[in-house]
Amino acid sequence: MACVERARNGHLLDGLPASASGFAITAAGKGGAHLHRDGRKLTDAEGAALWQALQDVFTQGGLSMGSSGMYSIYRCDDAAPASCFKFEQWVCRLSVDVLAARVLATLEQQGLADAEVTIDTVFNEAGGPRCRGDSCRPQQHYSTHGTYDAWRRRRSDGDGYGTCTGDGDCSGSQSCMAWYLLGGGETAEFRQMSEPTWCGCIDNKCTWFTQ
Repeated sequence: MACVERARNGHLLDGLPASASGFAITAAGKGGAHLHRDGRKLTDAEGAALWQALQDVFTQGGLSMGSSGMYSIYRCDDAAPASCFKFEQWVCRLSVDVLAARVLATLEQQGLADAEVTIDTVFNEAGGPRCRGDSCRPQQHYSTHGTYDAWRRRRSDGDGYGTCTGDGDCSGSQSCMAWYLLGGGETAEFRQMSEPTWCGCIDNKCTWFTQ
């Protein structure tokens, strides 16, 4: 949660290591990092096999999305498509140095420890809270209509994720969750809620509620 507070205050990149597990690391944009290690160029076959092997890194948690330069329109500035990867991660759950170590372990398992690899990763927490200050209101579920009344009692349905200090910390679409948990894919199914339903902060937890 110390990392979450740094993200809240705009200091998420503070303490970013300069290198880890053979990767040179630099800050990228307002909320991400660029990891690069020099090495030999990968063949397309090796790049395809490496991308499949990297799925094991996803199963260990902390990454929300990823793509290979071989199968995406997105490219890396300093590596060929076979060596280029784009990630999104919850950096407060998976630090950059641990990510680098896991990728290196995968390279070694594949016999590619001498390979050139670039990873551009975006930190999901970089966006910060949806709203700040006392003027923040809860977010209405997309399937409902109605007017929020700040003076009426909230009735929580207990369905939500993450701690909060105010309504601005909580965002709702398919799920109601704290801003630092947002990221990754969501199901596209339509979900009908009671009229009206809001995503907000009750007893320091983000949750759906009615009035």
